[in-house]
Amino acid sequence: MHFTHLTTPPDDVSRSFFNCIASDMVHSLEFDIIDDEIKEALFPIPDDKAPGPVSYASLFLIEVRTLLVRTSLL
Repeated sequence: MHFTHLTTPPDDVSRSFFNCIASDMVHSLEFDIIDDEIKEALFPIPDDKAPGPVSYASLFLIEVRTLLVRTSLL
């Protein structure tokens, strides 16, 4: 109950994101991600750095990508 004042009820949250992405951009977000795009985004990042706020190191993400490629999931 302590954080109740910091959260928004689900109905209000969905209205907050209504039309945030331009309709002409939505189509480009529906394309499959190709392996070359992953390589281009991850490989230049130092192994001990995180590419974003998720705090997974780049090396971890590269290893996950390699595992997915080996198991034909990517």
